[in-house]
Amino acid sequence: MNYLIAIDGGGSKTESVLFTGTGEVLQRDLAQGVNALDVGIENAKQRVAGAIKRLSAQLPEGGSLDSVYGGLAACVDYYPGVMYAFLRPQIKNAALRLEGDGGSLIAAMQGHSDGASLIAGTGSSLYIRSNDVLQRYGGWGPTIDTEGSGYKLGLHAFYAAFRSLDGRGPKTLLYDLIAEQMGAKPENRLPEIYEKGRPYISMFAQCVFTARKLGDEVAYEIFDHGVKCLAELVEIGDRILQKDFFVYTGGGLFTFFPEYREALQAAIPPRATLVSIDTEPIYGAAVEALWSLGIDADGAFKERFMKSYRALVASQSPGYENSTLDCGMLCRKPPADWSSPFTG
Repeated sequence: MNYLIAIDGGGSKTESVLFTGTGEVLQRDLAQGVNALDVGIENAKQRVAGAIKRLSAQLPEGGSLDSVYGGLAACVDYYPGVMYAFLRPQIKNAALRLEGDGGSLIAAMQGHSDGASLIAGTGSSLYIRSNDVLQRYGGWGPTIDTEGSGYKLGLHAFYAAFRSLDGRGPKTLLYDLIAEQMGAKPENRLPEIYEKGRPYISMFAQCVFTARKLGDEVAYEIFDHGVKCLAELVEIGDRILQKDFFVYTGGGLFTFFPEYREALQAAIPPRATLVSIDTEPIYGAAVEALWSLGIDADGAFKERFMKSYRALVASQSPGYENSTLDCGMLCRKPPADWSSPFTG
């Protein structure tokens, strides 16, 4: 019996599973995000190693680990070889392969093969696997890039809210919506905003979508800017592939705000079609871990994996997940009679 570990590590959380070669998920582990540009490569290394150690401790008696695959945000692209060199001595007898987190989205839908994926969660980036080489475009970190992401939408919402507060910018519902979500006026929580950083700020992306539904012009501008920036990424894929192609989408923004994906579809080249993945990204990471052993996942593997995975998720206590959530996880639709106690 083969035993494998798959890891899906993003900016807000890291999900890992221990599973068998037939697709039975035995254990699941959740931890904080591993985006090395946020938490530093040293913290990222310890979090990934910790997940592998915890899951390996749950191997059946006499069982040994055969394969580990990690789709990790910003760990492989910006620190080439560092994570691998750290993990290799700890996983001496198992296949080990590490890539950017976009590869899991492609594999989740079509197995290990050439394709394209677009992530818009805490961060944003386009991945293209061509001739079996996975290449990232965009996603140059929160200071320089990741436009169209949850972090950038949340950050622009804060920009607009504080500019409105000062009288430097137009009035916007974003101030009231941010205050309502925080439970306090944002100017009184500035240290908290800075201390909690990018994953926390990304959670306020939902304010942009709510304000837009309520007709807020500033929110419309932020929304349209995000769509434009993501469309630029898809245009890269169109120039490279030069044919009709699917772009598999993942991340909280596409999951919780379908209007974002719909607006993006209308803005990208006609040869590109956005497709929402019908499984969780961790399944794609599992497909890649299995492929490292020379085995392609079939329909029976997928059915067994998803059934056991979802049963395991349902059985875990509500407090199991890390308190840092992916952007959009707190999404709420505005009530028809919505008004904020902070107006005025």
